[in-house]
Amino acid sequence: MLEKADVCMTENSLMFIAASDAHFKTGDHNSETGLRHLSQAMRLIAESYPIDFGAYLGDMTSAGTDISIADGKREIMKVRSALFPTLHTMPSFICSGTEDYLLASYNRNGRCISQAELYNLTARDNRDVTVDEEHKKRGFFYKDLNAQKVRVICLNTSDTYGENLNRESETAVMKPSQLQWLCESLDLSDKADASEWGIILLGHHPLTMINKFTVAVSILDAYCKGNAIELAAQTGEIISYDFSGKNKAKILGQFHGHLHNYKVNFITDSKIPVVAIPNASFYNNNFYSADRYTQAENLTYSEDITYNKSVNTVNDTAFCVVVIDKASGRIHALHYGSGVDRYINGTTVNEDSPSSGDTETDDGNDDSDKPGGDDGTGNSGNTDGGNTGNSGSGDGGDSGNTDSGEEGDDNTGGGNTGEGNTDGDTPDSPDDEVSYTNLVPTSITAAKYILDGVGYITGYRLDEAGNTAYGPEYSYTGHIATSYGDIMRIAGGTYDGTPGNYIFAMDESFNIIWLASLTGVDDEASGLSYGSSGVIKFSPSLVQNASLENIAYIRVSTIGLGENLIVTRNERITDLEEDDNESGGIINYVNIIQYAMDAAGNIYGTNGYRNSRKLLLTGIETVAEGYVATGFIVADKDAVIRTKGLEFDGEEGSCLCLYDSSYGLISCISLSGSSDSANGISYDGTVHTFTPKDAQNDFSSIAYFRLSGKGNGENAVVTYCEEIN
Repeated sequence: MLEKADVCMTENSLMFIAASDAHFKTGDHNSETGLRHLSQAMRLIAESYPIDFGAYLGDMTSAGTDISIADGKREIMKVRSALFPTLHTMPSFICSGTEDYLLASYNRNGRCISQAELYNLTARDNRDVTVDEEHKKRGFFYKDLNAQKVRVICLNTSDTYGENLNRESETAVMKPSQLQWLCESLDLSDKADASEWGIILLGHHPLTMINKFTVAVSILDAYCKGNAIELAAQTGEIISYDFSGKNKAKILGQFHGHLHNYKVNFITDSKIPVVAIPNASFYNNNFYSADRYTQAENLTYSEDITYNKSVNTVNDTAFCVVVIDKASGRIHALHYGSGVDRYINGTTVNEDSPSSGDTETDDGNDDSDKPGGDDGTGNSGNTDGGNTGNSGSGDGGDSGNTDSGEEGDDNTGGGNTGEGNTDGDTPDSPDDEVSYTNLVPTSITAAKYILDGVGYITGYRLDEAGNTAYGPEYSYTGHIATSYGDIMRIAGGTYDGTPGNYIFAMDESFNIIWLASLTGVDDEASGLSYGSSGVIKFSPSLVQNASLENIAYIRVSTIGLGENLIVTRNERITDLEEDDNESGGIINYVNIIQYAMDAAGNIYGTNGYRNSRKLLLTGIETVAEGYVATGFIVADKDAVIRTKGLEFDGEEGSCLCLYDSSYGLISCISLSGSSDSANGISYDGTVHTFTPKDAQNDFSSIAYFRLSGKGNGENAVVTYCEEIN
């Protein structure tokens, strides 16, 4: 995919990553796996290429008729946690979807998720945007990307869901106040170089749906023509604006989810492209024949192919990387997973590189047992050479062999990526039943290109200075992204301590800040342990002989073939590894500390906490060595909050502070390593659990909480309605 994106790029190009419609189902293996692959693939692409912004276009939860409010919130948090590793590194835009309000389960729950609740769960991630606080909490806003000269406008096309239960009326999707705000947001006339700017619209629904967004479409048409408008919404309120001389910026397109397919339409008069982003859910194929989503006339591009999802392959999810040339307006919507690339030039749409296509009419079955398309070959070698051909590739399979149009080659750089390493070249030690992402095929040079196109070089080694030296038995990798709290695993080499057997740590400028020799013997001071399964575990936070808090990359040089090397980040390579979390076993929960915010909605500290800080029982934060304090974390009366990794001894600074939606302090509970039924606190010797609804005290107005205790923030775990394993 990145090779294709590179070919599309021009000096006027903008690139963004977009996903939609995960429709996550709690406890479902295929849904869990598809979401994990979505997260891994998005992260790898974002780490390998300078993406300008990221977008998620709504419908995080499956939102069935029987789902509770608490479970719906948990599903939203699960998807948000999957998106976080990618979106927190760049400007990000999260749109509200129809299902996210839990309207389908209104009869069960007697209410929907409110705008304020949904804002706390998702839209708080939309940082540094331009809008007043009321509108921001309703899910519409814009952000100017000044370096790229692009304004990204995020619409809430479900603006009154949960208030007006009529899905069919214009006011049930966009209130007049949002429509008026749209007029104002399109006006860039205050910029001296407005003619050099572009505008991108995001939203869950396509604006071309009949009888839903007619006023919005009229606004966009009027903008493109430079006309004045006076339009009546169905409520009778008048939307008025004069675009005369205020339409110099070019509207580049609207990008949306909801349709679960690869359609392209155009807003009738102004010819603005309206481009569907496929659904990421395993249980929703990207179909063409389901017309329950009514679209306006003049549908330009609608396929006669259904792209089925396939278990345990790159095709169990789907999303797009979009490249837009601002000068010409040309759009390349490059797909990952099951689907097709689209090239939009003017009002002409062409397709490219289909994968996993089923030319039969969609029968409503998900065909999830199929390994790929009708020929059963999976995604092994698209004719444009965009995807890796290896049939053993799973997660991140778009890494290697990008310059070939042939079917998969077992010896390409992508060969070790994904599910089980079935390429036959990997060492015997990794277990074929474990799913992981091999980061070697996407490892990069300091110029941020994939090393030699495959992520490694064989026949050479690295010396202690990181310089290349001849070594016919050796291989070395490019730079692989990591952070201080990660556990990196390495397999596929021979580690005997000879010169050329090294692991390097680099900062974000690719400067070497530390190295250790790979000897095959545990080295506690260097944070290295060697398992009987042939897997090395490296934990930067455990290194004793240096401080690696600013680590950004690692490199590996060792004896062996590069095609056999495996490096993972926080993922086991083999089932023979230990299963406890402290030694790097699989973690089955989301640590929500990473989402802790300050009162302005920005990430608190670097990772949601600050060391050498504590909270007093008055809620005041103060400096205190040996303590750690989190930022504000979203909660409600139905939440079950669990935490471990910090020490709570009843002293000042060991506490749980509760806040209302205005960040007003409700209560501050002293934590002492024991249960406290009056405050809904239980303790099992390891994990503290806080259940607001079980407390004798009234905590029904809780909207946020903060934690303070002894220890280091990197060791702290907090979960929302999830057990800590």
